[in-house]
Amino acid sequence: LYIFFCLLSRLFLFFANFVDLVKKLFYKGAVFIAIFSKRPLFTACMLFILFAVIGYNVSKWVKIAIMIASFILFVIYLISGLVKLIKPYTSLYVCICSIMIVISMLSSFLYFDVKQYEYMQYSGEQCIIEGIVVETKYDGTNIDNYVISVTKINGENSDHKAALSCGFDSAMPIGCRFVANVASKTFENSDGYSQYDEKVAMLSEGIFISYTVSDVSSLAVIEDNVQNPQTVLSKLNFKLSNVIKSGIGGNAGRLSAALLLGNRSFLTNEIKRDFFRSGVSHILALSGMHMTIIMGVIMFILKRIGVNHNVVAVMLSFFSVFYLALTGFSVSATRSVIMLTIVYLSMLLSTFPDPLTSLGVSGFLILLITPGAVASAAFWMSFSATLGILVYMPSFNEFTTNFFQTHEKLKFILKPFVYILTALLAGVFASIPLVIVLCIFIKEVSLFSIISTVILTLPASALIVLSLFYLPLASVPIIGKLIAAFAKLFGDFILDFCAAVSDLSGVVISLNYRFSIYFAILIGIALAYSLIALKGKYKTLIPFCAAVIAMFVCIGVYELNERDKLKVSYLNCSSTSEMIVISNGGEAVVCDIGNGSNSSYYKVLDELYDSRVTEIKSVILTRYTYAHNSSLYNLFGKEKVREIWLPMPKNDTEYYKIPMIREKAELFGVEVYLYDDGEAMQIFKNADIELYREYIKRSAVPISLISINAENERITYLSAAYNESQLLDAANQFMVNSEYIIFGAKGPKTISSYSVPDGSITDIIIFADDIRAAYYDAENSKIRSHFLAKERFVIIAK
Repeated sequence: LYIFFCLLSRLFLFFANFVDLVKKLFYKGAVFIAIFSKRPLFTACMLFILFAVIGYNVSKWVKIAIMIASFILFVIYLISGLVKLIKPYTSLYVCICSIMIVISMLSSFLYFDVKQYEYMQYSGEQCIIEGIVVETKYDGTNIDNYVISVTKINGENSDHKAALSCGFDSAMPIGCRFVANVASKTFENSDGYSQYDEKVAMLSEGIFISYTVSDVSSLAVIEDNVQNPQTVLSKLNFKLSNVIKSGIGGNAGRLSAALLLGNRSFLTNEIKRDFFRSGVSHILALSGMHMTIIMGVIMFILKRIGVNHNVVAVMLSFFSVFYLALTGFSVSATRSVIMLTIVYLSMLLSTFPDPLTSLGVSGFLILLITPGAVASAAFWMSFSATLGILVYMPSFNEFTTNFFQTHEKLKFILKPFVYILTALLAGVFASIPLVIVLCIFIKEVSLFSIISTVILTLPASALIVLSLFYLPLASVPIIGKLIAAFAKLFGDFILDFCAAVSDLSGVVISLNYRFSIYFAILIGIALAYSLIALKGKYKTLIPFCAAVIAMFVCIGVYELNERDKLKVSYLNCSSTSEMIVISNGGEAVVCDIGNGSNSSYYKVLDELYDSRVTEIKSVILTRYTYAHNSSLYNLFGKEKVREIWLPMPKNDTEYYKIPMIREKAELFGVEVYLYDDGEAMQIFKNADIELYREYIKRSAVPISLISINAENERITYLSAAYNESQLLDAANQFMVNSEYIIFGAKGPKTISSYSVPDGSITDIIIFADDIRAAYYDAENSKIRSHFLAKERFVIIAK
């Protein structure tokens, strides 16, 4: 009875607390509504952004239905306001919001369902195009990528932007007019690792289609110096970037050009990878930090020479728009320029702009001009980072103001330190909402993100200022060299720090879990709470911290449960290329059983992403090809690779290809090892791998035998025609002890039948193609299951 009454009292207490919680929620909800009611323009813009997201994720018929419903709502409230059934202010407010929804849905419909559909007819076809190079995206030794303006397609006039990829060193300058026979592909039909990059980055720039030129004979240059505003600005950007790059020198010069002018074509894949693994990729994107520093320096100079306050506002507006055009209208820079322009206009009107309203207007204008930006991680990272600063910085600013009011004597001494602390905290607060974007878009996060941001914000700011001063003073004796020396010092420090962090094992963890989206919602709710308590104290960070901690606890528990499981993925990339990816935790071993093509490694990178792998422990080659010269260079730049294992050469041709691969590995700090046939290599704590290779007379491609031993299970791969080689006895021995057998397609095609030896424990056989399956003697086979792996087959070994 005593326990019963105790439980009953606890129940009443819980109910009372619950009622109190509901009251508080209603109160906070009222405050939340008040925030929006006091910002009608912010509310309308946020509605536009919300429905832009909805429009991107629903079909065209749903968009049309929403437009019709919103228009009906508009008519009802307009009539109700005119006949004074409701207050005119309420009528006007709802009408504006309804129109915003209609405009949002209409722009999304025209962009994704009309304009994008126009290019679907060209997908997969050979076309003859005439175009002008407007931007260099990538300049490599074996491949060049450009953004082009297409003027003709199959002889008909056209006017659209596109991506152009040349499978050779084309070296076309900006402003070059050309004609080419190309293969076309829309981003809706893109595949492989580049799908995210293409679909997100290109759609946000108004590019719906990509063209590929396979050989030099398919491209001809008509004119090499076309003059139009876009090419002139691109050339100017390239010229100024080259002045900075060559003057400062080395990778520090490349970084300086990227930070000041947004020209990231000079940056190597390795630099981009190191910045990402350090959690400071946002420093490379032109954003509010860059714009504030650059415009702040210009404002300082203009005021020091006595320029009128209003003239300063007009000139800064002009400079910011010109800078935006010069740097290519990136999403984050566009958002920053819109917000700064509102600030400068308010200076003319002697008013104070509302930061949240400015942010909402910038988001509205960006999505109105380029609806595809709604799919861009860059847009959401820029938007959410700014929102984080606007939500959390006011409390710190209020604290510092109150502190200086009560400690007037310390103001002069502490003010510089407060400026530094403000800059550091701005980076931290900007990182808070980025977790949501990482969960939804990137699905990987660096554990060093906040620390790296705090450490690198000031050096990056200093490098931007030095680069800005270097441009006009580069030719001035002594001063130019002095600025370049300091810039190189800061640049090298940033690069060395990022490289050191990138080299740490486990510094990046994957967020590619099914439950990540739910935590993104929880973190979003925590951010909304901070928005409600906009003028509150730092206790508003508690819900956010709790949600993030809960997410990492779930990830830790999940990975602890999966730590002993080995995932083996067989990728049938093409008739001449296969890959085996063995993953455990955040690491993977990649076994290349093919022609070493870039397309095969793109599929590997796709598999690594799906398997939540953030670094490659080893790459194991089974043959040497000239294609490895390009594919390994790209792989080492995009992913952190610890070591590469090369087979002991069996002839002079293989021997002379080793230095080529060793050179690429040493360039990226990848350890190189040689292995002998049958050498057991420890790939993980609970798994090892053995490889055998053999040539037969009718083929220049070696036959491979690969056996993976995962303690309790063995998985064996056999190349085609293995039964014609000296590997037959070893293959039979491994097959007897293997639970899984993969009959691959690499090497010469099968011309004789084969089977699994009697007494084997094999449960599952995987065939690479129909030919291998047709030659398999299945009549006497007692194997439980047979599968045809035309693209991919996954085995979870315990």
